[in-house]
Amino acid sequence: MAVLVHPCQAARLAAAWCLRCICVAVPSQITPLIDRCVEGIENMRTSPEAIAGYSGALAAVLGSVRLSPLGVPHTKGKVSFFFCCCFFSFFVALVIFNTAEELLRSASQNSRLSLNRTQAGWLLIGAIMTLGVPVVRGLLPRMLLLWRNSFPRSNKELESEKARGDAFTWQVTLEGRAGALSAMHSFVQNCPELVTDDIIRRLLTPVESALAMLTNISTVLKTYGQHLKAPAAMVRLRLYETFLFFIHHTLLKIDFCSYTHLLRMLVAEFTLTENPANTTTSQLRTVCHADDSVILGTWLQETDHRTIEDQLQPNSAAGSGALEHDPCCLYRPVLSGEVVPGPLPLGVAVIDMSVMLFGQIFPRVANKHRLQMLDHFAECIRHAKSSRQEAVQMNVFTAVLSGLKGLTEAKTTFGQEDVKKSAASLIIGALTSSNPILRCAAGESLGRMAQVVGDSRFTAELAQTSFDRLKSARDVASRTGHSLALGCLHRYVGGMGSSQHLNTSVSILLALAQDSTSPVVQVWSLHALALIADSGGPMFRGYVEPTLSLALKLLLNVPQSYVDVHQCIGKVLSALITTVGPELQGNTTSICMARSSFLCACAIMQDHQDSLVQAEATACLQQLHLFAPRHVNLSSLVPTLCRTLSSNHLLLRKAAISCLRQLAQREAKEVCEHAMTLAIENGKGLVITETGLPGVLFSMLDTETDSRLIKDIHDTLTSMLQMMAADNLSQWLSLCKDVLTVATESSIGDDSVGVVGGGEVEEGEDVEPDDDQAEFHAADDQSTHPAVQPRWPTRVFAAECVQRIIVACEGNKSAHFDLALAKEMQLTKSRGDYLVLHLSDLVRMAFMAATSDSDQLRLEGLKTLHEVIDKFARVPEPEFPGHLLLEQFQAQVLNSYIIL
Repeated sequence: MAVLVHPCQAARLAAAWCLRCICVAVPSQITPLIDRCVEGIENMRTSPEAIAGYSGALAAVLGSVRLSPLGVPHTKGKVSFFFCCCFFSFFVALVIFNTAEELLRSASQNSRLSLNRTQAGWLLIGAIMTLGVPVVRGLLPRMLLLWRNSFPRSNKELESEKARGDAFTWQVTLEGRAGALSAMHSFVQNCPELVTDDIIRRLLTPVESALAMLTNISTVLKTYGQHLKAPAAMVRLRLYETFLFFIHHTLLKIDFCSYTHLLRMLVAEFTLTENPANTTTSQLRTVCHADDSVILGTWLQETDHRTIEDQLQPNSAAGSGALEHDPCCLYRPVLSGEVVPGPLPLGVAVIDMSVMLFGQIFPRVANKHRLQMLDHFAECIRHAKSSRQEAVQMNVFTAVLSGLKGLTEAKTTFGQEDVKKSAASLIIGALTSSNPILRCAAGESLGRMAQVVGDSRFTAELAQTSFDRLKSARDVASRTGHSLALGCLHRYVGGMGSSQHLNTSVSILLALAQDSTSPVVQVWSLHALALIADSGGPMFRGYVEPTLSLALKLLLNVPQSYVDVHQCIGKVLSALITTVGPELQGNTTSICMARSSFLCACAIMQDHQDSLVQAEATACLQQLHLFAPRHVNLSSLVPTLCRTLSSNHLLLRKAAISCLRQLAQREAKEVCEHAMTLAIENGKGLVITETGLPGVLFSMLDTETDSRLIKDIHDTLTSMLQMMAADNLSQWLSLCKDVLTVATESSIGDDSVGVVGGGEVEEGEDVEPDDDQAEFHAADDQSTHPAVQPRWPTRVFAAECVQRIIVACEGNKSAHFDLALAKEMQLTKSRGDYLVLHLSDLVRMAFMAATSDSDQLRLEGLKTLHEVIDKFARVPEPEFPGHLLLEQFQAQVLNSYIIL
């Protein structure tokens, strides 16, 4: 909280984001923090740093409320009291809204604070919108009035506005209008139920006014120069965001042909017409197909150090993101793949948004406008020189790809013959660019255009163009670009639509893949070959043998230092395995030879020194197991996968877990048995204890951060539990018990304190040695390397596992829910483990979860408790006739609700 008044904006915003993270982990802190922030704004109204800091923190805290399953906690505070949840949240929002409104109203009273108060007021209003419909509905009339008053209501008012005011006045005005549009975007995003036709009509007035203002203030911008450059760009960014959200959710049904000013503005934005800097969009890699990562180097995002590596990539905006570029990210949802929001610099963000909006508008404009824009793109590229030409090309092709995707989504035709010709000329010209990402974008554009046009004759003409160029060209750029073009045509048109030129395509690519003088040509041709094999399906079956033969030859002959070539060979092998499919289970001579070749190729790639190729080997073995499970040796595969779980390479760990997930769906018991063979090994790396592979997977949940990897671990454990838990109750319940109760047990002591955040911080433990001592005695003293305690998301999953165990036992044996029968079975058969015998552990785990500091864990604890009560409610206590078994646990059950 002390950092919120720091003179540095970056420090204030970082502190605000930290407070949001605390509120997500410990929602009970939401109300006290709201109280303190409101008080801070009221008590330090004359400090620009305090206004900015406390409003940012308040916005961040409000942004965390939707991530709390129980909403705003009803704890005692200045703005809180015990009422129903909706009324309570509305009361909190009303207090904050009044504060925001007062900031906006008083902004003109003190020029030193005008900018800070304006920004803070709109930031708070945007954050309030995230509280949802029940809260915003009562504030909507006041919101509409604020939006209406923030913009000129007529052209006459706009003209008179242009004639008055200095640079600072215009700066405050533009910042206020950008804030108003941001709050509007937050409203339509978080409260779509309130966006009726009448509300849309009323919102369109300020939106159109903002567009008119941006179109007509060029003289003002020229007069005041750099002072207004950033505020005007921010207004454009917010305007594009609002339009884009309207279109995405079909809230705005208007004729964009009448919005020629908006189209001109968008095109001028990404063609850098009025921008002297060579700013490029960050969206080009995003709009290209994910499978093209092998030729673009985006596999670096599959590493634990992706933040550093991605900054070293050409044309990458990574590393330049920071909260100060867009404070609204404090309350907005975090983008997929991000832990901390990193909005890009304003110049890049505006171009990104203009490209995305163009992609949605392009399908909605008339044929003549499409032709005009495509011709204009070619003209802009032709007139630009050197590095600026490349920047314009990257922006233009991102816009074209975005537009083609929009056409596909809208199921709209591409246009008349002149539009096709103009687009084809633009795209084919870039297939020979010296920049690989431009060649990739051009190939992708060609495939998508063929898909949108949907004419086999047109597709054949495009393919023939590439055939002719590949037969004569000797330069690397032409051969790689047109190779990818063939692959993309097959990928987007499909095997049936491209069957007439399948043979020629495969023949040319097989020949190019053997060009040992150019590894780059080999990579692109192999990648294109993999695309054709993937899309060809049964039609590619006749080309499997020659392609497989080539893959084996290249694996043996290409030096291991050419990692990209070996990785692409793995992609080709995976596509070939899919093409052959279930036939791999057959016993014919050709199938046996193909199967053996696949297994040999996988063995060669497993021994490769690079993790990328090893990951491809794992993926191929996973494919083989899918189609021919009897022919994959689990006794050697599973231990190899388990050793990989301790690898330093994220890509390898993801591949191993993905494969284990598939294996566990069929042969969970065998997988766990093979994994236990590693328990007797005393080497470094993975350590498997008596908890077996499930214990290792649970421990990984506390150290991994990749969302896809964590999901695969969850799926793997769930499959194992469903197939094994009923017959191995003690092991699974013990594992869940260790996860759910270890933090509580480790905190027992005279001076122990509660949990704050995702992990547990306990006092009263042995004091660690000084840093100097730890440095020299780290290997000898384990206290300097404490084990990672289970995080609350892991404990939530453990509570879910307990519920699944109960469900798994329900359909297994009746003795699981009958104490007398369970004891009788144990006496007569001297074996068997039944759920009812672990009832005390079930109640204890549910109690621990239900009384934790994490709302998510408390909810799962209550669900578990409900499940236990539901299943054992009528189970009698055999030693005390007339009494029920659950009676002895009523104290824990009651305490759970009392503490809540």
